[in-house]
Amino acid sequence: MHCVTGWDNCSFPEPWQFRKKGLACPGQLAVYNDSYIPGLKILSAVMKCAGNKAIMQLHNAGREAIAAYQKFGRVLAPTAMNFPFLPYVPEELTEDQITAIIDDFGKATQRAIDAGFDGVEI
Repeated sequence: MHCVTGWDNCSFPEPWQFRKKGLACPGQLAVYNDSYIPGLKILSAVMKCAGNKAIMQLHNAGREAIAAYQKFGRVLAPTAMNFPFLPYVPEELTEDQITAIIDDFGKATQRAIDAGFDGVEI
């Protein structure tokens, strides 16, 4: 096994997609399904083998989920505002969707714990 070295005792890989339709960019690391846990266990072990702490950053792309728009045809955000730098207008979240996002943060956090990560950043 290779060890991650040269970091200051805390490893934060790129932001992780914690909802299937919350994709920020193609190829973004994902944690929205339990099937990812075996691979995440390997990653967390590699990150920690030199004494580092493994931290997972959970990311909600919101209005800037351009890859989700390209793949699924819609983006959810707090408001349905038009932003001139985006090629779409996001859909405004409902209270039920907000509750689902909060629940998904919790599920992703549990997956990170189950995979051996030391913490999450939201």
